[in-house]
Amino acid sequence: MGTPIENYREMVEQPWGKIFYDIIFRQLTFKNDRRLKILDFGAGFCITSRHYAKDHDVTAVEPNEEMYRLRFKSDDYTLITQGIDYVKTLEDNSYDVVLCHNVLEYADDKNEILTQLKRVLKPDGILSIIKHNLYGRVFGSAVLTDNPKAALDLLDEKPEDSMFGNRSVYTNEFLMDFFGNEMTLAELYGIRAFYGLSSNNEIKYSDEWYNSMLELEVKTGTLEEFKKVSFFNHLIFKKMNLQDTKNPAEQRAAEGLPKTIITVQHTQSVHHTNGHAGAWGDWDLTELGHKQAAEIGRYLKEEGCGNSYVMYASDLKRASQTAQEIAHVLDLTPVYNKLIREVNAGAGNGKPWDWFNANKIPEPEKNDLDYKPFDDAESDRELWNRLYPFYKEIISSSHSKILIVSHGTALSFLQSMLMGQTLEDRSRSRFNGSSGSISRFEIDVNGKVTAKYINRSTR
Repeated sequence: MGTPIENYREMVEQPWGKIFYDIIFRQLTFKNDRRLKILDFGAGFCITSRHYAKDHDVTAVEPNEEMYRLRFKSDDYTLITQGIDYVKTLEDNSYDVVLCHNVLEYADDKNEILTQLKRVLKPDGILSIIKHNLYGRVFGSAVLTDNPKAALDLLDEKPEDSMFGNRSVYTNEFLMDFFGNEMTLAELYGIRAFYGLSSNNEIKYSDEWYNSMLELEVKTGTLEEFKKVSFFNHLIFKKMNLQDTKNPAEQRAAEGLPKTIITVQHTQSVHHTNGHAGAWGDWDLTELGHKQAAEIGRYLKEEGCGNSYVMYASDLKRASQTAQEIAHVLDLTPVYNKLIREVNAGAGNGKPWDWFNANKIPEPEKNDLDYKPFDDAESDRELWNRLYPFYKEIISSSHSKILIVSHGTALSFLQSMLMGQTLEDRSRSRFNGSSGSISRFEIDVNGKVTAKYINRSTR
């Protein structure tokens, strides 16, 4: 009987250990046309470092002596036997990719680690975080280990011991709130929805089981229902590039790049049919809404929109589901961004309209940019300030073809920005679209914006 870490080292070479890494390598791929600088923080046995070091320059940071002594050795990566103090010595904006897999659960100061990892990441760089998922762990305790008491303890947020000390499971929302406007959530995957629920290890040595289970995990790892109950979640963040001091028109002129920006308002949602407010209420599309979104995809394809576009979408269900239907037609992968959510109505989010109107703070007679219907809601000014970093990013980015799927109020603000309006201008005029409406903006190298059409319906 070895130490817990020695036993863990043996486990990762078994099929139910290896498949975890094979899933990661399918979810996190990089082009090999140039060598990236990759920082693997908390590299453990250096399995991930060794994999990516075949084509890239990888620095593996691991302070645990027993783990790096038992690591998968390779001359391709550089091992640093320190922790966060080493990262503090690194220059700002020095790595293309930062990996942090199953580390933060055991850290006393998550904020300090995240601050340092964000600091050393280059603008437009990728931060990959893998973390335990509460609901997946509940399933694992109740089903795999037949321990419903442990599952209840997890739901009650009681401390959980592990070989690395106390394990503190944290939420995806903690990460998104921490990064705020500086990082955007590009992808969210599930890992280990199924392969850890069976104690029949004998079957797992067969190629048929392994290959089929790998494909099942990769497929279900992209589906919202299975992400929620996966043992792990894999979040991939992109660092926003807000460093350029040129204004958007100067940037485009310097690069000589025209742009096409297409916006799509999400299609029919459940809240359109049940008399409730949308806002941050997380409503699904209706069956008709799914059909409308697919039709928009076909319409855009006829207009020449395809996989040369980069696609951004709000992470709320009605927008993300619209994006998924369109992306399926256009062969695109949506990048989900919390910044382009609908306006936050606070206590009114998702409430019946009768309740909303009866309980909201009365509206002033004159337009007030700071008015909020509820104390915890978002004003027009706050919404504008939330959306502006996203607007600046898309205008100044190197992408010349951009497709955005969002919500009515949020898109109205973005359209005002694209047309050169200020926030104060919106008190006199604003754009208003309906569900499924499409707008197309062409921007030349001198910054001149032409609205080819605004809020066109395909129905």
